[in-house]
Amino acid sequence: MNTKTEKTKVCVDCKNEFENLIKNEVVHRENFNLKTTNSIGNYMLNCDKCINVFSWEDSQNCRNSLRGREAKDCIDQFGSWHVEIAGNNSCVHGGYELINSSWSNARYSQYLDICDEYEYCFGCIGLKKKKYRILNKQYSKEEYEKLKSKIIEDMKTGGEYGKFLPYSMGLCGYNFSNGIIYFPNTTKEKIMEYGGYWSEEDLSSQDGISSLKLPDSVFDTNTEISSKALICPESHYRFNISKAEYDFHKRKNFALPRLHFDLRTLKKIKKWQS
Repeated sequence: MNTKTEKTKVCVDCKNEFENLIKNEVVHRENFNLKTTNSIGNYMLNCDKCINVFSWEDSQNCRNSLRGREAKDCIDQFGSWHVEIAGNNSCVHGGYELINSSWSNARYSQYLDICDEYEYCFGCIGLKKKKYRILNKQYSKEEYEKLKSKIIEDMKTGGEYGKFLPYSMGLCGYNFSNGIIYFPNTTKEKIMEYGGYWSEEDLSSQDGISSLKLPDSVFDTNTEISSKALICPESHYRFNISKAEYDFHKRKNFALPRLHFDLRTLKKIKKWQS
């Protein structure tokens, strides 16, 4: 066994020993909530009466929500903020009584996508500062209320009303979304069954330098490394080390990363989940 192989084995053994120590012997905090009362979840800041809520700030009376802030009396929210009395939304950035919508800011509206500053709209996409519209078409207040009620009744008959926007409107394949982080065991077959996407695109590359060739000591490198394309040995994705990242590692005397950022994130999440 050569010196480099022996050194690698020692590093792996030390890493495994450290991980086992953290998992089996270290005393961990129950949660990382701060200034939070009457709540169940984790990574909350300044929250009250929030149940099954994670990575959330400055909110009250929320349920089943992930990654957001400044919400009140909301349920089933993801990546949303500045919302009140809202539910079943993803990435909405402001609203009141907004339901079943994505990437929108609106009041008293339902089923919107990429809409901004809307009021009393239903089933619209890609418009701004509109009122009393259904499927992007303008109506009077009376026409709007009548047609909206008719559509809702029809959707209830078909079992569609109350559900979020269809999976076919997803922005990317499941395996390139945040979903793979929170639910890593979900299979391609299950996603296809739900009508979603699974990317088969090969993003691997050989056009760069293997990160395994990086020196063990950051002091054996210089800032020119930030201009080099590196190849992750596991995912084979290209990545680079930014100037700020390089400066941080050198200031802390940390070895430069060998793995692509996405893979590092997934590995870290799996440790939290285990």
